[in-house]
Amino acid sequence: MSGPPLRLVDAAWLAENLEDPDLLVVDVRAVMHDLQLGYPYGHVPGAVYLDLARLFTTREGVPGRLVDQPTAEVVLGQLGVHPQARVVIYDESFGPLAAQLAWLLDY
Repeated sequence: MSGPPLRLVDAAWLAENLEDPDLLVVDVRAVMHDLQLGYPYGHVPGAVYLDLARLFTTREGVPGRLVDQPTAEVVLGQLGVHPQARVVIYDESFGPLAAQLAWLLDY
């Protein structure tokens, strides 16, 4: 069983759809206060911030391990993820962080 297909959108599509009540824009960029980078220093209007460490942790010496399902459900629910949500995820490093969250949502 799989959900809707993953697809990439461009900035023009995002700008045209920002008012969609089912659109959830998620910023997963690292926050670096010393360089004034990341969500607190500017983001897509209406975007919410997610520190991926809330979903992927280091357990038993292995980085990038998923948290348990109940924890993931709480984190994603607090973020605003719901069955009808169309989620747009962005990062600052050519997509690996965004892809990590996209994979989790697809999973």
